[in-house]
Amino acid sequence: MLVSGVIAVIQHAQRSGEASPWLAALLKRKSPKLAAVALANKTARIAWKTDADRGSLHRDIRGRRCIEFGQTRGAPGPYRQSRFGP
Repeated sequence: MLVSGVIAVIQHAQRSGEASPWLAALLKRKSPKLAAVALANKTARIAWKTDADRGSLHRDIRGRRCIEFGQTRGAPGPYRQSRFGP
């Protein structure tokens, strides 16, 4: 699914001439289909990292370590105090 979307991005970049420097350099070296897979891979890595950061530890207003609700089960509110202490 990402590859299909990236192919559209590459086609638009080729028609308009407005591609990011990374993509323009890649398209000079590789075929558009290979560049599409590389850009889809890059997009997937960014999406994974963004999603993984949501589960990282945060501090609440009082400075206690807490975990986001989406990553915990049965939390009473949007945050839950960590069992690892302050």
